[in-house]
Amino acid sequence: MAEYDNTNSGALYSMRDHYEVVRQGKINIDGTDQRVIAVKRNNKAGEPIVELYRSIGTIKRNENKTQDKHPDSRGMIESLSQDSVKSIAAWKKVSKAGNEFISVAISEIQRPDQDKAPVDDDPLDDDIPF
Repeated sequence: MAEYDNTNSGALYSMRDHYEVVRQGKINIDGTDQRVIAVKRNNKAGEPIVELYRSIGTIKRNENKTQDKHPDSRGMIESLSQDSVKSIAAWKKVSKAGNEFISVAISEIQRPDQDKAPVDDDPLDDDIPF
């Protein structure tokens, strides 16, 4: 049986463990301000810890949804593997066990002019002065 390729996809579930956002703010890392939250929780040994989470993107309700197959939410997400931004789409779903979750897919940003070849408005100048 082939393994499922989960590259550029994932799921967000309801909280099962007790997580508590205890702080929020910005931390400057290598000259760049990063939005972070501090979340209090217990580790596997049951000891209390505070874990830091960096903002990597935002999603909001898809106002242009006209079909069931269209995402419920859309947004932008920073690619952590390189210095770029990607598009994120999210769908509300229910698992076979009846648990609600959000399925997400990440893709390259598609711009209307992305498929067009660049136009060279500067004609070749054959009068080189040397």
